[in-house]
Amino acid sequence: MTQTKADGTAEPDFPAEGSTITVYMTGNGENQQADYTYTSGNWTSDAPLLWPDTKNEYTFTAISPAGTNPEITLPAEWTAENLKEYEAIRATYEAEPTKPTKGPISLTLRHALVKVVVQSPSSFVYLTEAPYAGDINLQNGTASSLATTFIKLLKGDNDTHTGYILPPAASFQVLTEDNIYEVSNTIKDESGNDKNISAGTSVTIELKTQP
Repeated sequence: MTQTKADGTAEPDFPAEGSTITVYMTGNGENQQADYTYTSGNWTSDAPLLWPDTKNEYTFTAISPAGTNPEITLPAEWTAENLKEYEAIRATYEAEPTKPTKGPISLTLRHALVKVVVQSPSSFVYLTEAPYAGDINLQNGTASSLATTFIKLLKGDNDTHTGYILPPAASFQVLTEDNIYEVSNTIKDESGNDKNISAGTSVTIELKTQP
């Protein structure tokens, strides 16, 4: 395989110059990986993956930045620093077996986590029963072996409180100074239809006044 191509559907800022990914090749007893860097419009590697043969199919998945462990444990308290760190994590989804080709393999990446933004005048906001630890499946963007915990969101300007959870998100709760709010595992898409909270989803919850 001469080159690995990665593009980000609905990710206009990815890849950027210097972006990195770890690409995994599995199938037919193979389990290989290689790190790639995006430079001058191309993904390059010092030790690129090569097709083991010309007949069998192989599945290619990836995670960015390179070296990110798909077994993720999110912070129990969000800060400006770790928000930026976890915002950068992207992973493949809907990966399918691929036959050998002379052209580059196309990998589409998207944000691997679920962003939660709570608009509230409360001095603090916590998420309870929030999925924070699990294994990201690089083939379909879901997480398994999920564990839940109590997460404190970062309070920013304009009464916003922000953090991340792992997909797929089951129902969880928002805790403020004076009340607890139940959040379902679906949101409305741009057409007003119900959509499951999944990888790459941004969930905004508006609590405009104190209860």
